[in-house]
Amino acid sequence: MDNKLASEPSPEKNEKPLDSLDNTAQLSGDSNRIYQHINHSNISDNSVFYKIENAHILGLNLNILELDKQVQNTEEFIEFLQNSGQITRAKEASRELDELEQKRSQLLEFIRKSQNISIQKSNKKSSKTTSPFEPYQTNEQSKLLSQELYKFQLRLEEDLVKTAHNYNCNYNDFSFHVIKVDKHGKEICRFQGKSKQIQHSLGENLTLDMVIIPGGNFLMGPSEIESKLSGEKIKPQKRVFVGAFCISRYPITKKQWSIVAKFPKVDKDLKIRPSQRGRYDTPVTNISWLDTIEFCKRLSCHFGRAFRLPAEHEWEYACRAGTNTAFHVGPTLTTELANYDGNYFYCSGPKGEMVGEPTSVGHYNFSNSFGLADMHGNVWEWCLEKYEDMLLKQASKSILPLRNSSILRGGSWMNEPLLCRSASRLTWKADKSSKLIGCRVAYAIDVQE
Repeated sequence: MDNKLASEPSPEKNEKPLDSLDNTAQLSGDSNRIYQHINHSNISDNSVFYKIENAHILGLNLNILELDKQVQNTEEFIEFLQNSGQITRAKEASRELDELEQKRSQLLEFIRKSQNISIQKSNKKSSKTTSPFEPYQTNEQSKLLSQELYKFQLRLEEDLVKTAHNYNCNYNDFSFHVIKVDKHGKEICRFQGKSKQIQHSLGENLTLDMVIIPGGNFLMGPSEIESKLSGEKIKPQKRVFVGAFCISRYPITKKQWSIVAKFPKVDKDLKIRPSQRGRYDTPVTNISWLDTIEFCKRLSCHFGRAFRLPAEHEWEYACRAGTNTAFHVGPTLTTELANYDGNYFYCSGPKGEMVGEPTSVGHYNFSNSFGLADMHGNVWEWCLEKYEDMLLKQASKSILPLRNSSILRGGSWMNEPLLCRSASRLTWKADKSSKLIGCRVAYAIDVQE
């Protein structure tokens, strides 16, 4: 394991079925809009014009999205009025709809003209070594990406507000940065997000911050392209439904572990400092799956809430945060965004540095759209399921080496970026620990409709 989790030949890296995952969870959610502000300062390093022009066009497009939503709501309202026999009010609403559609048409025409002007100016201002259309293509890519993020955040806001209304808990807002990169690892989009978390006091001025994740569905597993690049033998992606839950914002730190390890014993003893080296705000390591189960039981007894490890489909859903790329930041990863072995690169991404040890949680000062940090690299994270439990229906001798194994997610500081993808998964003996393995904790949210 300490040799990049690759020292033991086994089916761990090959057969990884998704069929037996439970996909019957119900949906719901809670939070404020995360999409607050888009900063395009890195879209073009050479021209202020590109920054201003792209931000202007992007703002217009976001206005179009708002108009689309108003038009849809008005159409539904008119249909309701007509069905209920309120003809006069339906006619008044129809006039409002005509005005909205006219405004939308005018704005679309203005955007088209603005984009044409942008293309013409970019052709004149392009450098000798750059294709005239390259800056505009980059801007267009960022614009489309921002529109997708905006739509995602609108849906997220609605789901999280519903959860906040139905779930009786003391939560607070927190802000964070979200970053997106292109296939070369260049930053193309950055915005400030805002979400909600439940903070549990551990004493000694320390809290365990649990981020509220809204329910939803996603395509679980690597894409066909990812599978070809990694050599994984895995079945096609499967749509999985996930219920609302909470997961710790960061991996559990050494300090948090040392406090909980002093709570009353449930089933087994825990070392107060299983990993001696490193600062207290770095992830705890050298913990087995069995250790983490005891850790969760002690948390449950202390707070009166059913803490557990995140299920595998919950972990990937939380990591992706609405994305379908190899990483939640985009199609590749850089060592400016995550702690992994920078001597390796993924696809068209760059090489980088290797820190050589776990970094403090939140060191990179950005999160995914749910507000979770350090999902790629730093330390592997234990998941709830035992690997053989997912293979019991397959009567094959190939599962014997996996007996008493559990699933790991996220990659580590010692692994290449290929193993740090959202869909990457490995197994490890449940009773064994490693300097590469840590954990997060989670619990379900019961929403009363």
